Amino acid sequence: MVSETIFSEISAEIDDLAEIMESVRSVTDANWTVNSPVVNLLDEYIHHVFIETLGKIDFEISRFQKNLDTAERVKFVDGWRQLHLQLSILQKKEMHFQKKHCLTPTHLKSQDSSELLLVRLGQMKKFFQSKMFIDVQKSQSLKKFSEPTAALAACIAGISAAVLQQVGNPDFYQLGLQGASLIFFAMGLYAIRDRLKDFAKSFLNKRISKYVPDFEYELKEKDVQIGHIKEWLKTVRTMELPEIIRHRRKSASVSEAESYLKEDVLFLKRVYCLAPKSKGKDNPLSLQENLRINLQRYLKFLDDPMKDITILDQKGRFTRKTSHKMYYFYALVNYSAKENGVDTQKQMQLYRVVLNKNGIQKVIDCTGAC
Repeated sequence: MVSETIFSEISAEIDDLAEIMESVRSVTDANWTVNSPVVNLLDEYIHHVFIETLGKIDFEISRFQKNLDTAERVKFVDGWRQLHLQLSILQKKEMHFQKKHCLTPTHLKSQDSSELLLVRLGQMKKFFQSKMFIDVQKSQSLKKFSEPTAALAACIAGISAAVLQQVGNPDFYQLGLQGASLIFFAMGLYAIRDRLKDFAKSFLNKRISKYVPDFEYELKEKDVQIGHIKEWLKTVRTMELPEIIRHRRKSASVSEAESYLKEDVLFLKRVYCLAPKSKGKDNPLSLQENLRINLQRYLKFLDDPMKDITILDQKGRFTRKTSHKMYYFYALVNYSAKENGVDTQKQMQLYRVVLNKNGIQKVIDCTGAC
């Protein structure tokens, strides 16, 4: 049943929401925030959130109104009209911020603009709502016990060897407490030595891997070796990358939020060494390589390729803009060539790969944005 109190309660909640927005805007519109990229980004994000919220309220009110019978709809016509009027006033106020952030239907007329907006919204959501998220780290339970079980196994092996060695000794059964303690102490040292050996091996392998390639390939032509390739492949943290690489990556960002979001970095380094006789002036040699990345296992976890955005039209009414849901990843190619230890060529190119659930849609050259 519909009663007069329902309209007053809904109206009060809308007023409370508008009051919260006014409080937030009193900060984001302050003079000291003019040159703050993060505050401007926050202002854009709360505009989207507010428009989406008002749009859902308007949709639910209209849906509830349509489900009523004619008598109740006519009886409370003034109440419905007052709610829609209250929403329309807030919508017209938001048109100012929509123009401020270039988010009008005119600005979003092209498909590229609406796709870019969805990417920015996703980044802003991750950035401003990051406190609501929980980092989940997956690990195998048995790995927690790998070190203790390895040490225990070493102790058992040592004790077993000592027992088998002494079992033939006539004085074995007369072994006192002091002798047994000495044996257990020796076994403990044996276990520690065994674990230190494994730790040293792992440490040295990690250090050497910086200089020794993970893979090596030979280049042959008609059974004649013309060179070889050394390859390193690993994941690194963003802060481990050279400053120039981080600067290039930031230059291609589509929002300020990207600087604060975590990224997975896959580092691939290849060194091509060609035999001197294959690079002569009379016998020039050029290589062309195609790098293939299989993204199939990742594509199936992406969202649906289409998504709706709520915006305001020229008259301040709600309208829906349907756009493709895209994801970005970046490929930076740092190329250099040396001859006799001297650099002959240097080149760095940055590409933005745009993909959705259906696969890669396009590749954008972002080198000029640097």
